[in-house]
Amino acid sequence: MASSLTDVVRASSPYLVMSVRRSSLVQDVMDTLLGNKAGMARVRFPLKVRFVEGGEDGVDMGGVQKEMFALLMPQLLAPERGLFVYADDHNKRYLWPNAASPHSLADFEAVGALLGMAFTNGILIDSTTAPLAPLLVTQLAFSHCPLNTAKMPLDDLMAFVAASFTELTAGLQLLLDWDESAQGSVEDVFCRAFEISAAGVGTVSLIPNGENVSVTGANRQHYVRRYLEFIAFEHVRAQISAVRRGFMQAADGIIFRTLRPSDLVEWLCNDDYSTIDVDELEQTATYDDEYTKDHVVVKRFWRVVHGLNQDQLRQLLAFVTASDGLPFGGCNSITFVVQRNGPDSDRLPTALTCFGRLLLPAYTTDEKMRQQLVTAISNYSGFGLV
Repeated sequence: MASSLTDVVRASSPYLVMSVRRSSLVQDVMDTLLGNKAGMARVRFPLKVRFVEGGEDGVDMGGVQKEMFALLMPQLLAPERGLFVYADDHNKRYLWPNAASPHSLADFEAVGALLGMAFTNGILIDSTTAPLAPLLVTQLAFSHCPLNTAKMPLDDLMAFVAASFTELTAGLQLLLDWDESAQGSVEDVFCRAFEISAAGVGTVSLIPNGENVSVTGANRQHYVRRYLEFIAFEHVRAQISAVRRGFMQAADGIIFRTLRPSDLVEWLCNDDYSTIDVDELEQTATYDDEYTKDHVVVKRFWRVVHGLNQDQLRQLLAFVTASDGLPFGGCNSITFVVQRNGPDSDRLPTALTCFGRLLLPAYTTDEKMRQQLVTAISNYSGFGLV
């Protein structure tokens, strides 16, 4: 009876509620999505997260979600889990679906749904949290359609794939640039046929009877084109399609439909943080408990913040919102409240990250404001109600 009542409450909730344990985060999240029919059906609902062990009990106003994704995605996507592998064995910069994965396509769909949920709920996912290959991310966009690679100049196709497979394309470029007159024939030196050995599928012919067709100086461009097409679009087509289905189920909406593939790449694959505009942050901030935008302490606070460098600004964002970057929509998409926390004292500022609130004592000098604020944000780690 209790289980039935719980199911009714969940079904009637306007949210997708995830109750998870830090010690088994991946399992709990995947069980929520795949363990019952309601999970994947509700991925477009607003998300609420609760950590349910260790006495934690916070109201999720966005901060708990952010921490869950920051902890979850590196664990879920780690190559040792088997869903993804490194696109380059030595570079190890980007992740690519594992064609030989022991996991089902439903698991890949759940990964896509989680990325879509992060997008829909305004949670920043960057290349440190989810270092997915740009070639994969472009295929998640609503406007994405299969490329007609046959009409694509080989140089353009090579550059498109090179952003994700640097080492692979470097080797293929060496083949294209090989000077037969000075270095020997392509056929004798490279000893390749029109076939490829790939994880999960074994040896595959790139053209009919490819295993009996040698790569020569005359046909090497065709070989490189087919090699790129197979690696980028054919080898893990089923896995990418599953990730896309999950992403579309969670993220499909008016804003998502207007985005270009390059917008998603900027969101997920950009190694460089977007510059934090302090003027914009100041304009969108709100105040509480005697503080207003014209209060002398608030003006002192913003004078100090305007003097912080970008690294310190990211520390400030993490301290207040649990994320050191901005989601789509910039500062307008986050909650940043400056709240009075008593008179001038030696106490450091604290924060309610669940609510995006900075609890700021009424420091009486700019020097003290800067010293206390920088000390607090520089020593911030972890997550919780302070």
